[in-house]
Amino acid sequence: MKNLEQRYFVGIWKSKDLLPNWNYEDNVEITIYSYERFSIGTAKDGLFVEGQLEVHNIENDVFQITIQGTAISDAFKILQGRMYMTNGNYPPSFVLTIPGYGERYFEQTRK
Repeated sequence: MKNLEQRYFVGIWKSKDLLPNWNYEDNVEITIYSYERFSIGTAKDGLFVEGQLEVHNIENDVFQITIQGTAISDAFKILQGRMYMTNGNYPPSFVLTIPGYGERYFEQTRK
């Protein structure tokens, strides 16, 4: 895996069900906005965290996102991710563990 940088996460990302591993059927759509600031939330529950994004490469396909800012809980300030994928035929995607929601698959919807 290449070293991930903040610029790889710029854009709007939406969680989506993907068989077989990430199929929750709970109608929860988690949105990530990542431009000047980074934020994660849902339409129903509002923002979980908002602030400055730092990306830390761990090993193989594992990375950690740290957000310096405000959150409903400190648990949302350090998030574990994996499988950042880019392919010219498909939008970039990755898997991120969100406290209370589990591991979710995210796909970029707008750069």
